[in-house]
Amino acid sequence: MKHFFLAQLLFLTLFLTFFTVKSQNPKITEDYLYNLIENYKKKETKQFPKGRYLIITPVEYENMLEYFANYKRNIGFDVSIVNTNTTGKTPSDIKKFIQSQYNNASTMPTFILLVGDVNSIPAYEGNPTGKIKTNPISDLEYVLLSGNDYFADVNLGRFSVENVEQLKNIINKTIFMEVNLHLFEKKAVFIAGDEKKGVWNRYYMTNSFKKGHRYVIENSFISLGYRCTELFKPDLKSVMNALNNNPLFYLYAGHGNFTLFAGKSFDLGSREVYSAFNTIFPFVFSFACKTGNFAQTCIGEHFIRANNRGAVAFLGCSVNSQTNTDKTIEKKIFGDAFKDERYLSSMINLGMKRFATTAGPLKKIREIFLKAYNLLGDPSFDLKGVFAATIHNDTITNPALFSVFSNPLDDTFSLVYTLETESFVQIDICASSGESLKNILQLTPQKQGCYYLNFSLTDLSSGLYELVLKDASRTITTPIIKR
Repeated sequence: MKHFFLAQLLFLTLFLTFFTVKSQNPKITEDYLYNLIENYKKKETKQFPKGRYLIITPVEYENMLEYFANYKRNIGFDVSIVNTNTTGKTPSDIKKFIQSQYNNASTMPTFILLVGDVNSIPAYEGNPTGKIKTNPISDLEYVLLSGNDYFADVNLGRFSVENVEQLKNIINKTIFMEVNLHLFEKKAVFIAGDEKKGVWNRYYMTNSFKKGHRYVIENSFISLGYRCTELFKPDLKSVMNALNNNPLFYLYAGHGNFTLFAGKSFDLGSREVYSAFNTIFPFVFSFACKTGNFAQTCIGEHFIRANNRGAVAFLGCSVNSQTNTDKTIEKKIFGDAFKDERYLSSMINLGMKRFATTAGPLKKIREIFLKAYNLLGDPSFDLKGVFAATIHNDTITNPALFSVFSNPLDDTFSLVYTLETESFVQIDICASSGESLKNILQLTPQKQGCYYLNFSLTDLSSGLYELVLKDASRTITTPIIKR
C-alpha cells in the first residue's frame, strides 16, 4: 500500500511540477488544468522551451531512451533520438552529423548526449591507455563546431554504459535526482589524499590537494548554504561513511588511476562503489589521474553504472593530471560558474573556459586538460532541480516505481513501473468515467524488476483519459491527456 500511495503521489506531483516549471510550455499546463479542474479559467500563455537536446545512440538502446527523452520533453526540451545507423559509427561521421545539425538553425542542439561505451560510440580521439599525456581520450572535438578554439560550442555528456541494465540505472538515478533535488539537504564532501614519497614532496602534495577544496568551500559552498565535510588523509571507513551520508557533491583531489581513488591512506574502487548504500546520488568530481578514462572501465563509469547507489554524474581526467592545474580547474568550475549556471554541463564548460583563459598554465597544457576532462552524465541536468517555486512538495518520490511521460501526449508515451515480486500485469486505457476503452498490456506472469515500455494511442481522439495499471498487489489510476 505504501508504494501504491507513493506512486499516485508521484504522478500527480510530477504533473503539476513539470507543467509549471518556468521554462516548460505553460500552454500545456493550462490545457491540463482546464481538463482536470471544473470551472478552471485558462490564462494566456507563451512558450519558453529549454532548448534542443540531441541524443546519439546505438540502435539497441533506442527503446529505453524513449522514456528518458519523453521525460525531458515533459520538462520543456525539444528532444531528438538519432541512432548510429543514421549518424555513422566513426568519430568523423558522428562529428559530421553533429556539425550538420549545428549549422541548421532549426536543428541546432543546445545539449548532446552520447549513449554507450567506446565500443558503441568511440571517443573522438585519444590514446586509450592514458599513458600519452598529450593525447588524452576525449569527446570534446565532437562539439568544437565554430571557431578555432577548444571551447565547447554545445553542452556535451555521455552515458558510458555497456548494456541495457546499466543504462536503466543511470536513467533512473538521473530522473530521481532531478525531480527530488530541492528536497535534499545541501551537503558536500571534500576528500584530499595523502602522499608517501619524501618529507618535502608529502608536504607539498598534500597541501596542494587541500588548497582547491579550501578555496571553493570558503568562496562558494558555504555562501550557497552547503554543510561541508573535509576529509584530509582519511581512512577508507571515513570516505565510505561520507558517501553513505548522502551528500549532493563528492569531490576528491589526490592520486588516482583507472580503477581507484588512490588516496594512499585509502583506496576506493569498484568494490566500494557497489557496496555503498547511499540513497542520494551525488555529483562526483575527481581531480586525480586517469579516473575519467572511459576508454578503460574506469572508476567514473562504475559510479554512474551502479544500481541505486554510486553517483548521478562524474567528471574526471583521462590522463595523468597536475596538482596545480587540478586546483585551478576546481576553483574555476566551483567559482562563479557554480553560482551562476543552471545546468551541469554549462557550469563545467564555463569553468573550463575560465581555466583556459587564466594566466599560468602553458597553452598546450591548457588544451590537454580541456580535452582530458569529460562529463559522464546528463549534460542538461538542472542543478536547481525541475521543481518551480510555485509548487511545494515535501515527499521524496521515485519515478522508477511508476511514471508516464510525455503527458500531455500527442500519439505516443512511455511508461515505467517496478514489480517487487513476480506478478501478472494489466494496463488499460479508460474514459474519464472509468469505462474501459482498450487494453494495452496483459502479461502473466512477469518477473520482479523495473520495466520500460512505449505505447501508441493513435486510434484515440484528443481528450482526457485514465491509465489503469493492475498487478497482484495494487491498482494505480492516473490521468493522461491526448492533445
